[in-house]
Amino acid sequence: MARIQKDTVNYFPHDSNACTGDTLTVLQSRYGNDGYAFWFKLLEKLASTDGHYVDCRNSTKWQLLLAKTGVNELIGVEMLNLLVEMHAIDKELWEAKIIWSQHLVDNLIDVYKNRRRELPQKPNPNGSNPLTTGRNCIICGKNIEDIRGDAKYCSTACKQKAYRVTDKGNAKNVEMGVPTNSNPITMGDNAITTGGSTQSKVKYSKVKESKVNIYSLWNEQKIITHKKLTPEIETAINVALREYSLEDILLGIKNYAEIQKGDQYYFKYAWTLKDFLKRGLSKFLDIDIARHNYAKGEEDGTHKQNIGKLTRTYTNPEELLQ
Repeated sequence: MARIQKDTVNYFPHDSNACTGDTLTVLQSRYGNDGYAFWFKLLEKLASTDGHYVDCRNSTKWQLLLAKTGVNELIGVEMLNLLVEMHAIDKELWEAKIIWSQHLVDNLIDVYKNRRRELPQKPNPNGSNPLTTGRNCIICGKNIEDIRGDAKYCSTACKQKAYRVTDKGNAKNVEMGVPTNSNPITMGDNAITTGGSTQSKVKYSKVKESKVNIYSLWNEQKIITHKKLTPEIETAINVALREYSLEDILLGIKNYAEIQKGDQYYFKYAWTLKDFLKRGLSKFLDIDIARHNYAKGEEDGTHKQNIGKLTRTYTNPEELLQ
């Protein structure tokens, strides 16, 4: 029995200066190391998947991709939309909920040259039918690898059938063998949404509103006031929202301001919003605990306060001996 050929690879080029490229620069500026990890885990998935594309119309495949990349649905769609803007993945296919990176496939040319096979071609969404690539007949899906490289049909019959597809007898409505009035791709209740859908816009709007609420409340406390909502701050907010609710974050900010400004508390450290979300938020979620921990006159609080003063006053060990 002949061995079934699959278009997968065990490796792909990972340049040592990859992080200096435009794609990773933008991803990391917005999402930190999560952006770096998402991009290369996505490339791993594309490289190891037959045909080098991921059909996210399949809910199971979409959920597996999210699990592999370690992000939730909202952040996943957000990152993929950004990759479209950076021309890292194909815009037309992503609008059809399919992920394809032409740059990745082009970088695999030596692999397929050694295999004496043509590079996998950009997939074509064919209505509700399974995806077909340039190596399959676009009418019946039959493998046509043995036919010339630019062939689209396995036989004259399929070619004629393609041009017989009409819309009320109008043959001009046929494009690549697919009726141009084909019904749009639809998915179930758990389907993913791309940037063009109403559901995605609503989700994006809610996240944006949450970021603005957090940023505005922070500046109202006048501890350290930021002039603008930078990508670094947005990334810190995104990370915090994955672990805490919006209400908890807002409460934590208010609690921190009370302690930091209160005369009855010794804690006066001024964080930026980014550093507070990374290092301080968990300490101020419960106001009763925070009041107890940082109250002046408490045995543990006074001790910590005095240590802090000694550390700041005597920086040279020789001074302690005088």
